[in-house]
Amino acid sequence: MSGRVKLGIIGCGIAANDLHWPALKNLSDCFEIVEVCNRSPAKALSFAKLIGSSTGKEPACSTDYQNILANPEIAAVNIALPVELNAPVIRDSLRAGKHVICEKPLAENLNSAAALLDLEKNFPHQVAMVAENVRYRRFIGRIKELIANGSIGRPYLVQWRHLTKIEDDNKYAQTSWRKNHVYQGGFITDAGVHDVAALHDLLGPLELLSSFSDCVNPAIGSTDCMMCHFVSQSGLHGSLSLGFSVVAHEQNQLIILGSAGTLTFEHNLLTLKKADDSIHEEDLSDDWGFEAEFRDFYQAITQGKKPHSTFAKAYADLAFILACTVN
Repeated sequence: MSGRVKLGIIGCGIAANDLHWPALKNLSDCFEIVEVCNRSPAKALSFAKLIGSSTGKEPACSTDYQNILANPEIAAVNIALPVELNAPVIRDSLRAGKHVICEKPLAENLNSAAALLDLEKNFPHQVAMVAENVRYRRFIGRIKELIANGSIGRPYLVQWRHLTKIEDDNKYAQTSWRKNHVYQGGFITDAGVHDVAALHDLLGPLELLSSFSDCVNPAIGSTDCMMCHFVSQSGLHGSLSLGFSVVAHEQNQLIILGSAGTLTFEHNLLTLKKADDSIHEEDLSDDWGFEAEFRDFYQAITQGKKPHSTFAKAYADLAFILACTVN
């Protein structure tokens, strides 16, 4: 396959409008959005008009995703739905012969995610990918490079603190499917799975040693804070602290301690400090990986390559974060 991939978008909410569309707009040489779907006709039409204002051609609108799946012109679908809807729509999309990219987390529970892994095996010639944008962020590759070339010596401890306050009127917190979520973990699952994906890419498989989780603000879901201790296959110990109802403090910092130096990543700034007091800083600002993930999806479809953000990786991310929320 070559040329532009004809794409259908299922779900016209926040993710599609604010996160996916800016990336897809920059990849107009890769994708043509043929049809969009949302159960709310107004949302579908609004999203179609947004696309048309940039491309000069509004995609068709639908309130039933089966219309997209029945369209032989459409080769791939982008699924941006509430988590609990992922599994049935992915299943129907693969059976309809479409390539699939879906928003994280993969499914509402581990059993459902495992069933999708089994299902994927029946469609070896179709791309099945999870839109885990953090896997495509610049800082991951750069940190791996610095560790590999010995810049901090032997790494021995990793600490990630992601602490903030999600206000009750936050547009993500206000979505009914998040406030009244049927998937385990609330904001810990929805947001924390990003951090787990990054740690998996940086360190490989992780063994959970201990964890704690709690609910501080029920208005944003059942679980909004978590702390865990883990160890990588290489023996590197670490901790991940997540808090989304934190009062009077905000921090999103990754620290990696090594025998010859320390790496920190915070506010897009990567800092390498050495034993001789030298400091090296790099600005690794990016679009949070959204454009790169869709380019990977395109290349997987047109070149027959395996995408970086697979269902198997997304399953491992979900399994780890869910294990952390069980006290």
